[in-house]
Amino acid sequence: MRMNRELFEALESGDVANIQRLHRQNSHVLLEVTFQGDTSLHIAAREGHLPIVEWILRVKPSLAGARNKDRNTPLHEAAKCGNRELVRILLLRKTNSAYYCNMFGETALIIACRYGHVETVRLLLETRSYNDLGEMRRSFRVAAHGRYPDVAKAILQNPIKPQLFRRLRLVLREWDTYEDVAKNVLHKFTELRRRTTIFHNLYDAVHGGHPEIVEAVLNSPAWKDHLMTKEDIPGTWTCAIHEAAILGRWDIINEFMSRWPHCVEIRSSDHKSVLHFAVEYNQFEIVRNLLLIKSPRKVIDWVSRDHDCFYNTSLHLAAKNGVDPQV
Repeated sequence: MRMNRELFEALESGDVANIQRLHRQNSHVLLEVTFQGDTSLHIAAREGHLPIVEWILRVKPSLAGARNKDRNTPLHEAAKCGNRELVRILLLRKTNSAYYCNMFGETALIIACRYGHVETVRLLLETRSYNDLGEMRRSFRVAAHGRYPDVAKAILQNPIKPQLFRRLRLVLREWDTYEDVAKNVLHKFTELRRRTTIFHNLYDAVHGGHPEIVEAVLNSPAWKDHLMTKEDIPGTWTCAIHEAAILGRWDIINEFMSRWPHCVEIRSSDHKSVLHFAVEYNQFEIVRNLLLIKSPRKVIDWVSRDHDCFYNTSLHLAAKNGVDPQV
């Protein structure tokens, strides 16, 4: 049943009285969902409205495990919001929701790491009755990408199989900030190649904007393996050239192409090309330069017929995202 607009606005604004009035008029109103499959509890958790969340859990406790179209639970939304008390309440109602993964393979812990909510991360680590080492490593890597050293330290302080985290701790001893690590990567390139759980060398060099590290990796014999490095979410990935397009780094893309001209044809897990990413992130210079290197016939195919897994061409993405008219 589709959620009526009055309930949606009340949930977003935190109007408890109006929500309770609508519930008195229709006892099933809290079971209505939005077009994205969000329940009333998803919305209240996303907005950080603790009193509403507590009331909904008393009235409709089954919603604690509800999933939307992205398979996010209310706990996923609360972890993104970063409200520690809200996460605690949801965990008390449904503890095993801490282990639920969304369609991108992310638990609430990984999402909390992505947004740098250190107190929420600590709570989730304390709550879990067992620990998945693979998830801990993914969480650590997400914290590293987001440049959240406090979150990374919280993960490593979690008392799980310390011997398996020895390599991570060795890096953390030298890590005051992400920039300090990046500055030393060039000198420790051989050593860091063995630490792929933290740094996927080429991808992270592009992401951090370190052209000297990119050059060092490209001069190594197996640089194509680094170009194809996967992202941390199981089943979904992009590679270094996609990250360069997102950041508008034509100099890095050009460097890749000088060694491997067809690298612009590499697809992400959702079948997006470099052009798709450049259009989606409004990188006009990248779009222009990519189109200039193609023949007119290839340009037509690339722009109007070449689609991702959702059947969006570059033109669809340009229209959908309202990008700069130049693009």
